[in-house]
Amino acid sequence: MARTSAWALAALLMLPMYAGAAECEHGQAQQPRTTQQQQPPPQQDAKNGRGDQGHQPRPHWWSDPQLRQQLAVTDLQSKQVEEIWQKTLPELRKYRDQLMLLDEQVSKMVQDGAPEASVIALVDQTENTRAQANKARTVMIYRMFKLLTPEQRAKVAAMYPVHPDDHRDGRRGGGPK
Repeated sequence: MARTSAWALAALLMLPMYAGAAECEHGQAQQPRTTQQQQPPPQQDAKNGRGDQGHQPRPHWWSDPQLRQQLAVTDLQSKQVEEIWQKTLPELRKYRDQLMLLDEQVSKMVQDGAPEASVIALVDQTENTRAQANKARTVMIYRMFKLLTPEQRAKVAAMYPVHPDDHRDGRRGGGPK
């Protein structure tokens, strides 16, 4: 039970952080939200499955003054979590870029009717890269959570509920692109 809870908690926190990496990539400034419930869900972009780039990105819970106050995040905790985030962000971006390229290559090979052995080899490479990306995110979340109290962890998890159809790679419903 505890192991399942730990993985569920890690999954909860990975979604907004991975989205934050994509938003940072596009140079968007972090803007605080007034409340979580008042914001309509972003429109899905048909090309990449992520929310419309015109929406306001979620603020980081460790740096937004209002969220820090709600979570009782100290200056030291904020600094340490930000250091973990900044250290991991380039790696997450690298994996995201690799996955996008590999996914496109697999799709093209399937459409072109490439030999099965070639498709399987590329799918293996793609899934290994995806596993590495998930590992990097999970380790980042673990390191961040080690800095928080159990009460803070519970509050962060409550702020970022995961819906059953949410996936870390941005696809919905578990089917092919």
